[in-house]
Amino acid sequence: MWLLIRLSETYTETYTFNLILEKIPPELWLLDDQNNYPLKTSVSTNGFKQIQLAVLENRLKKGIPVSLNTIPWEKKNHYSFSFKTRYLTALIAEKLDLAENEIRFHDQDMIFSASSTVGKKVALHFLSPIQPKAGYALYGDISMEPDSIWIHAPAEVADTIRWIGVSSNLQNPLHKTITQAAYIELTSNLIKPAIEQLTVTIPIEPFTEKRFIMPVQQEQSPVLKLFPDEVEVILRIFTRDFDQINTESLKVILDTNGLQAQRQFLRLNIAIDHPYAELIQLMPNKVEYLILMP
Repeated sequence: MWLLIRLSETYTETYTFNLILEKIPPELWLLDDQNNYPLKTSVSTNGFKQIQLAVLENRLKKGIPVSLNTIPWEKKNHYSFSFKTRYLTALIAEKLDLAENEIRFHDQDMIFSASSTVGKKVALHFLSPIQPKAGYALYGDISMEPDSIWIHAPAEVADTIRWIGVSSNLQNPLHKTITQAAYIELTSNLIKPAIEQLTVTIPIEPFTEKRFIMPVQQEQSPVLKLFPDEVEVILRIFTRDFDQINTESLKVILDTNGLQAQRQFLRLNIAIDHPYAELIQLMPNKVEYLILMP
């Protein structure tokens, strides 16, 4: 009975709880490697709760997480920042299962070391190797959503960044267009990206060959008799573009730069009016000629 009466009385004890700052705002970079901030706290409550706190103090040795993006903070000097400990009252009281008026912090301010960062919008560059299946190829450009991101980093680091790498777990070889998750690849732990995951689309299409017999066009004087005056053009085209590419889509043009040197053969150039068609072979790629009298 005597013990129950004694434990019912109010006692004041001092405890030290370690705070771990998390969810750091992007405009700050913590400089403290340990990220461990002692908070000296006086607790005035009955003896029953004091016994419970003694046990709980050991359980909280790893620290109490504090979200820095939910409390006001201020800059004191170049690398020193602080926030009022009174903003932690509700959090600590909940962790200790106490009323807010039962706790008192010894320090009004919690000081932490940090560096200010600057924001910058940078392009994204896809890094993962793409290996299409035989008979397939990349059709156009890889697209990412978003195609650029905001990052925060110390000014001296941000100034050196032109783009950020992106990678994805591709199931090579690819035989169709895929859209899947991709992830930011950081070269420094001083960089804070606004997002860490995005979507990448890799357009993969089957391709084939298409053959044309094309006349050799002359765009400069003098007029020449060519041998041969028609050549065969073999293009690699995507099957989806097969009907779109015809003799109107390309030109074979005579290169007359060898005339002054009286070379026996003149080379041929080809112009293809389609972004995804590629020349496989031009047969022949040079011709003999005879200068015709005007």
